[in-house]
Amino acid sequence: MKEKEEYYYQIREKFNKTDNKIRTVYFLFLMKAGFNGVYRENSKGKFNVPFGKKEYIRIDYDNLKHISDLIQNVEFYNLEYQELFKILKTKKIINNAFLYCDPPYLPEDDIVNQKQLLYTKEIFDHEEFVNNMFKLTSAKYMISMTDSKIANDIYGKLEKCTAKELIRTINPQRSFKSTELIFSNYKICKE
Repeated sequence: MKEKEEYYYQIREKFNKTDNKIRTVYFLFLMKAGFNGVYRENSKGKFNVPFGKKEYIRIDYDNLKHISDLIQNVEFYNLEYQELFKILKTKKIINNAFLYCDPPYLPEDDIVNQKQLLYTKEIFDHEEFVNNMFKLTSAKYMISMTDSKIANDIYGKLEKCTAKELIRTINPQRSFKSTELIFSNYKICKE
């Protein structure tokens, strides 16, 4: 296990220093071998998820190939949402766009901003985000969020659907139940 852990941290370091196509392979490995498949960055913008202590990593190559075939004509962006909106408007593809957004979750307690800093360089302004999403009248979008009072207050003007209840493990010592919600600007839930 020690050798696997050392290898994981070597790949994590390469991922943080690399900006080419091989980074995708590193990313896939880190998502499979890291703790709980979580993506998290530190205040310097570096991926910092610890090793997941997994004996084996399973990859379904046939499924990866199938997904690869399906997304050949799809453009993916990993940007701050403001920058993405500029690109979509510039390319005039906003009418055909589907946006999946996964902002930092809003937990149900008094230290929301402190928890958000674990996953982002800065505190994410959810209210500004929602106001900007409302301006996208011609694109379809879906936002994943945890079920909490503050999340429902901010995102509650959108269509809401319960995705699933799950057990979240924040670190090896702490787990809790959580319900994940989907908010969108179109009806996505079955009656």
